Amino acid sequence: METIKRILDLTNNTINAWEKNYHGYAPYSAAVELDKVPFERIRSFTEKIIDDLKLRIDNIDYVASDADIVTSYVLLDALVEGWMFVFLKIYIDDYKKKDFNSLNFYKVIRYFKQNIWKGKKGCKSMAKWANKLRRYRNSVHIYNKKGIGDEQELDSDIERYYKFLDKFIVESLPDPQ
Repeated sequence: METIKRILDLTNNTINAWEKNYHGYAPYSAAVELDKVPFERIRSFTEKIIDDLKLRIDNIDYVASDADIVTSYVLLDALVEGWMFVFLKIYIDDYKKKDFNSLNFYKVIRYFKQNIWKGKKGCKSMAKWANKLRRYRNSVHIYNKKGIGDEQELDSDIERYYKFLDKFIVESLPDPQ
């Protein structure tokens, strides 16, 4: 699947560019916030989702369990939320009117939709998709039966994740090099 390579390349290239190169480039306040970003965790979560996707692709008879699907959605949602916060940390001087660390993910999505992605093609559908991920992530709580989608929907959401990362995050970041 071409998506696998594109996600890994985009993730690794973005992390490699930002992980160590922001001191002296980014404003001091942004650098302080970026020091707190667990870039290796972003890389690790990405690799885990990709490994699980490869397992399903390479083993035609493999059927993902509910636990496999929920775990993938937890990681996917964490990546979307994490990249949104990385974006906010890079642009902290522009968006410092809010204490983003105190906002829940729903409010962060709404903030992006109303302020950062406003007027960008696909803004409303991207916000709706991010909220769906948040709902599916919450299916990890097993005290209520909640819909979690299926393998086909998960694969589609992983494809959409690439578009999110590429068009809604990385394209909007300055080049730290």
